[in-house]
Amino acid sequence: MHVIEYMPEILSLLDQDVVDVVRASAEDKGINIISGACAAGIYETENNMMMTAYQIGDKLHYIATEKVMMAVGRKPRMEGLNLDKIGVDLDEGTRGIKVDTKMRTTADHIYAIGDVTNIIQLAHVASHQGLVAAENIAELDSQMHYNLVPSAIFTSPEVGHVGLTEKQAVEQDLDVEISKFPFAANGKSVAMNDTEGFVKIISMKASKEIVGGAIVGSCGTDMIAIISNLISMKTPLDEAVEVIYAHPTAAEAVSEALLNGLGRGLHNV
Repeated sequence: MHVIEYMPEILSLLDQDVVDVVRASAEDKGINIISGACAAGIYETENNMMMTAYQIGDKLHYIATEKVMMAVGRKPRMEGLNLDKIGVDLDEGTRGIKVDTKMRTTADHIYAIGDVTNIIQLAHVASHQGLVAAENIAELDSQMHYNLVPSAIFTSPEVGHVGLTEKQAVEQDLDVEISKFPFAANGKSVAMNDTEGFVKIISMKASKEIVGGAIVGSCGTDMIAIISNLISMKTPLDEAVEVIYAHPTAAEAVSEALLNGLGRGLHNV
């Protein structure tokens, strides 16, 4: 299997330490990852194989495979909507329907949710936007908080992420601390022979408030909800470590990462 990635690195929005785990695991499984490459053409050969041409710099390369799958993103089709006739404006930056945090459009009586807003194209974002819109239509005060949107990436090992990444914190000149715990030191992960990856917690250095996190490894897309809740409640590390986690579970790795943020980790390798 071959993966051709246009960006300089796969999963480019994530921190490099998370990406390294996914890349190394893929390569161990025999997956050839080619990053920084532009697909130039797909052709069918005489023996019913597929030939993919890709370009790196000025040089063309070719790969022959049985099948080819493309994932190239989406863009909105606005033709014929006539939004201007109902007073609904587009956001010039996103090319989606312009909405506020209550999901109201520029027409007070019209709300918009989901991919048409082109803010974050994820099903769980659209679903929550729908709840926010419905509550505001019912005259309740509800708002979207996009900093709490988790990402679930179903690679092997899978990745869950929420809040700030480490590189975003650096770009924003935030004074943060990073604490991690490897699944190789988690009892259930060792028993299940599934020890790839780690839990990563990002917290503010002064206040110890948790502002981001990532889990790469088994059940990472499920357990990221733990960190989402901690960020939502603006929980500092010294309060987060008071929660008791069942043993033996993979979720104990979250507890250990939190403890490591206070220099109190128990089972590091």
